Amino acid sequence: LVSDFERRLPTSRELRTLVGEIESMANEADLTITVDNENPMRDARKETIPYSVTAYGSFHQIVTFINLLERYERYVKVSDLKIDEEDEGISEASFTLSTFVFIEETPTVAGAQS
Repeated sequence: LVSDFERRLPTSRELRTLVGEIESMANEADLTITVDNENPMRDARKETIPYSVTAYGSFHQIVTFINLLERYERYVKVSDLKIDEEDEGISEASFTLSTFVFIEETPTVAGAQS
């Protein structure tokens, strides 16, 4: 269970390829998207890495894209989803797509001085 969980979380070096994989899923859904980095947030156990995503296409294409994201091999979270009304078959959807990296605790050496 732990190894499966770790496999589904990206390492810091895999974050570079994440945007490319998101763009591939958008292409598969026949969408046009923009992806912008947001400021990462950190707590004691994990770092949350959010991206601001804007997608342009039909409602069906947008839903297909979100479904692809939900089935993606890595853990991602879609939040703050807004979809505008279609105008001539095109809607604009905006949302935050977040992924997570666990922060490994660095072992302390017994007797080490600060």
